[in-house]
Amino acid sequence: MTLGDAPYAIRITVRREGETVLVYRRAPDASRRDRLQRIATIGPLARTVADGLLRRAAEGTEEPDAQAGRRRRKVIPPDDSWPLAVGKYHPMRAEWGARLACLAIVSKGVRDHDRLAIAAGRITGLSGTDAAWWVGLLTGPGAERAARALRILTEAVA
Repeated sequence: MTLGDAPYAIRITVRREGETVLVYRRAPDASRRDRLQRIATIGPLARTVADGLLRRAAEGTEEPDAQAGRRRRKVIPPDDSWPLAVGKYHPMRAEWGARLACLAIVSKGVRDHDRLAIAAGRITGLSGTDAAWWVGLLTGPGAERAARALRILTEAVA
């Protein structure tokens, strides 16, 4: 998948607080040109919690299983090398981009590492369709109420 075809993209930047991940979604701009627009930021604390989710999203971990007609998870070797370069845009498939956008919006303002880990696990378990539905709610009118609801459902807050 190329960046021009991707519905979502991420870019890792280094700030004073640490590495952050900027999440972009493809949408028309004011001139009706198809552009990537930033919708959320995964801060340094949430970035450490979401490392596994980011790795799986970058690898595009689901592959078609020819025999069973199901999707299976690709095994990612447990090395310490990070596959994503800092400063570069990385295209994401729709289901993973939506999950990352949900995590970015849910994690905003949450400082409890354990709660963020629980939320990341729950968001990873969302289907791509459910995650896209939540992104629509989280970026539309009434976004604050939707963000609060998703924080409660993913147990990001007590």
